[in-house]
Amino acid sequence: MTAVQNESDKLIDAAADTAKAARAQLKNAGIDTDVMASRAGELGTMLKAEIAAKPFQAVGIALVVGFIYGLTR
Repeated sequence: MTAVQNESDKLIDAAADTAKAARAQLKNAGIDTDVMASRAGELGTMLKAEIAAKPFQAVGIALVVGFIYGLTR
């Protein structure tokens, strides 16, 4: 059990290091990841509100998208 735990800890550390490096590269390119996360949260909130306001339209759009996706496979 300890070997599995050690390997999972190594993977978690590697993923954290990769995320940190990616964040640094994005910041060097002039992209603020905090703003991106905030805007993504706002978009999610807006989508939830639209789906709640128009549930039948949301289901219809999902059906059409799913049908088209199924045709392309």
